[in-house]
Amino acid sequence: MYDGWIADGPHSAFAFKYRLTRDDGAELDVPGSLWEAVLERAYLNGWRPSGTGAPGEAEVKTARLATIVDAQSPGRRRWPEADYFSASSQRVYAADALEFASAVLHGLPPRTGATVPSDPRKEASMSRIASFARIGGFVIGRASARAQSPESDPG
Repeated sequence: MYDGWIADGPHSAFAFKYRLTRDDGAELDVPGSLWEAVLERAYLNGWRPSGTGAPGEAEVKTARLATIVDAQSPGRRRWPEADYFSASSQRVYAADALEFASAVLHGLPPRTGATVPSDPRKEASMSRIASFARIGGFVIGRASARAQSPESDPG
């Protein structure tokens, strides 16, 4: 059983991890089970995903160039915009990232007087992911098998 939250547990080398890479280059490795839990929490707290951008379109969208030609290219499959799970280097745009972060932070239990016991490490990890996301858009990729900890501070 996995018992580390943000890539710091003794079994973290064996668990699937996402690598979130923000537009400013900051990275955060997140275990798959935590990513699923934080997405669920955000959704339950009102976040409605606006969809992700297809891998490889990030530079085009960021540069504000027209993507009509790419979208109409023969043989090109339509990207499933609701995909926040495949770790295919799909883009989460800044506005969606901010709403996601706000919903996660809104759903964290208060530090004192909480009626439902919570895991402080899990709550801290969710807060760290939200803090990372609220700074800007990011790409959801796959962390390398040897990744043990975030490469940089989420800000």
